[in-house]
Amino acid sequence: HYQLDNLVAIVDRNNLQVSNFVNKVMGIEPLAEKWSSFGWGVKVIDGHDLNQLDEAFKSVPFIEGKPSVIIANTVKGKGLPMAENKVEWHHKAPSLQEYQEIDKELGLGDL
Repeated sequence: HYQLDNLVAIVDRNNLQVSNFVNKVMGIEPLAEKWSSFGWGVKVIDGHDLNQLDEAFKSVPFIEGKPSVIIANTVKGKGLPMAENKVEWHHKAPSLQEYQEIDKELGLGDL
């Protein structure tokens, strides 16, 4: 009716919120089915895979005439042992020492 097939939402589904894991605070499953029930075309991808992201954007709209949502499954802090999938890092700013460790871990050099 509104021809919203140029609208794309992206959900960064890292399963964390500010104070705990999402499923320990308020369940949101089945997430894809909920979006679909509101008339959205849904694609669930690995949010760390750039090829999957690229393909998802290239295939919009997922349903002609309907808005699309990409649910990108991710891991908060992926690749950083000190922060990966840890609740406290959902909102935490690193200390200087932590920043230096992150910088070294990622091999970015002095920023």
